[in-house]
Amino acid sequence: MASDLNVHALILSAGFSTRMGEPKAFLPWKEGQSLLSYQISQWRQAGFQPWVVLGSHNLAAAEPHLQGAEVLINPDPEAGKTHSIRVGVEGIPADFRLLGISAVDQPRPAWIYHSLLEYHLRHRSLATVPVHRGRRGHPTLIDGRLREELLHLKEETLGLRQLLHDLGKRVQEVELYTADIFLDYNTPDDWEAGATAEDPPID
Repeated sequence: MASDLNVHALILSAGFSTRMGEPKAFLPWKEGQSLLSYQISQWRQAGFQPWVVLGSHNLAAAEPHLQGAEVLINPDPEAGKTHSIRVGVEGIPADFRLLGISAVDQPRPAWIYHSLLEYHLRHRSLATVPVHRGRRGHPTLIDGRLREELLHLKEETLGLRQLLHDLGKRVQEVELYTADIFLDYNTPDDWEAGATAEDPPID
């Protein structure tokens, strides 16, 4: 079982949702769940242990949505997603085999996570990303061998995007025949339009 393989997932949810105008993590999603609780359940179904990175400003509101997840607090959420990734890597078991990284506003069904996991373990990749019609999407899976590199990510040097660039052809791309890998909810217009990002960012 994947759950026995020391694989973890970071759900980055420490932002202030200023563009959305309300906390994105708690917006209603599928099966009567919020975006946050849905992501937790889907990562768990795929065999990952979810860890949610929150800020102290949204911890209390998040409590009802956290079943099945561990919680880590980013003391400086204004420092950006890269800082939340470092907080997450410092907080999960240091001997992790694999880490999935996703933002709370990028919901994916469990089969996407499971497909990437199987591919990653089969090919012993350093990093694995989904691709559809030649474009990369989310989430990103990072092997435990890159823990130190994750701990040294910096926002000013493009964070995870730069790490993937530096890895070059050692990043394994997995063709998934769905545009769901591009879903990215940042604004009310995104929410109303279905939020299929034209050019989704990497970090």
